[in-house]
Parts: sequence; structure tokens; C-alpha cells
Amino acid sequence: MKKYWLTKGLRYTLTLSLFAAISAMTLSVTNQFTAPIIAETEQKRLEETLAQMLPEADEFRLMPIDEDYDVYLGIKEGLMSGVILPAESRGFYGEPVEILILVNTDGEIKNVEIQRHRETPGIGTKIEKPEFLSQFTGEGRHLLEDNDDALEGFLKSNIDTVSGATVSSSAVITGVGQALEEFAATSSSLFE
Repeated sequence: MKKYWLTKGLRYTLTLSLFAAISAMTLSVTNQFTAPIIAETEQKRLEETLAQMLPEADEFRLMPIDEDYDVYLGIKEGLMSGVILPAESRGFYGEPVEILILVNTDGEIKNVEIQRHRETPGIGTKIEKPEFLSQFTGEGRHLLEDNDDALEGFLKSNIDTVSGATVSSSAVITGVGQALEEFAATSSSLFE
């Protein structure tokens, strides 16, 4: 009887291991085929969002600011018409909230768009609404001036969080502030 259970247990273990190996291999192969398609789709989505944010631009150029930070320059007839700053901050579940910020040549925020997030549907998704995002418009002109005020603190005191989505909206405020501080510290020569 003991030998029967040992044999049967070994057979179940081998069967389960075989199914697990086949499943892992199938997922790996599927990922290899779909990864380039997903990357291409994400790139098209980014290009569409950039074009919506700055429709007057003829082209967008990716410009490295420092080792880990790149911005998109909107170019119209050979001249820069705006800069789009990517930003990321952690939302309610610790997942990234990806943000794009359009800054004009005067250093003023013209538009903020949420590129991607995984916040709670119906509550955290309020961060996408124009009522919240439009508060950023017109801020940031003081970026180009030398002052000791922390931009993130300035934004937190001047931008109202969304009721019921405080963590999500604070993540957007933090992301915008950090992106603008990074950009101001490393690239003020772009606007001269």
C-alpha cells in the first residue's frame, strides 16, 4: 500500500511539473512574439499623445537631459515650440502614475496629461479629469528664476487634491513637481 501511494504521488508530481514546464515555455514564447508588438503600440500611443498635447509641432525630438532623464522637444519650422516632460510617481497601490507635462518656451505649464496609471476605477481615475489637471496650467513660470522655494511644495500648496483620491492626486502633484525641478536644474539653457 505504501509503494502504491509513493508511485502515485511521484506520478502526480511529474505530471504537475510537466504541465508547469509546458505552461512556462508557452508563456515565454508568447512573450517573445508579443513584446515587439506591445512596444510598437506603446510608441504609437506616445506619439499620438505628444501630437495632441502640442498640435502645432511638426516633429518631436527626444533630448537627453542627464543620464536618466529625457524630454521631448516640440519643433515647428525648425524652432522649439515647447518641451514635454515625462514624469512618474507612485499612486495608491504603489504602481506608477505616468505623466506628461507640456512646458512652453516661457517656462509655463500649458498642459498635463496622465499617460498611464492603475488607480481605482471611478475614484483614482479622477486624476485624469480636466477639473484636476487644468489647475497646473499657467504654473511654473518661476522655474527659470533662481529661487530657493521648493517647486513641489509650491505645487502642493496651490493645487487642490481630488476628494476621495488624495493619494492619487498627490502622486500627480509630486510627479509634476519632481519633473519640473529636474528639468529646471539641468536645462534652463533651452529657453534662452
